[in-house]
Amino acid sequence: MTGQPLPFRPKGTCMFKRKPPVAAGRKYCCACKSAKPLAEFYRNRSQRDGYDSQCKGCRKVGARCTRERKATLEASFRRSQERCGPGLTVDLAGVDAALLELAA
Repeated sequence: MTGQPLPFRPKGTCMFKRKPPVAAGRKYCCACKSAKPLAEFYRNRSQRDGYDSQCKGCRKVGARCTRERKATLEASFRRSQERCGPGLTVDLAGVDAALLELAA
């Protein structure tokens, strides 16, 4: 390309959504979309401001969902191992159904 702007995005528009302005001592949670005090965020040194992008409550809900999803996948894998025996291929149709149930 010869320095021309891309045709699919109007010039001057940003591809990232901007966060609303937040008062000092508060931070915007990207999960629940609300401004909360910094005490409600875990510390995270890799972030520019030193705090996590999600509040503690949203982070806990996400971790719980991940644990439940992994437990469902492991149970499905164990059932298929019992049915097929070790070393044989595993039917993943039950895993997809379990993931769809969790997503709903």
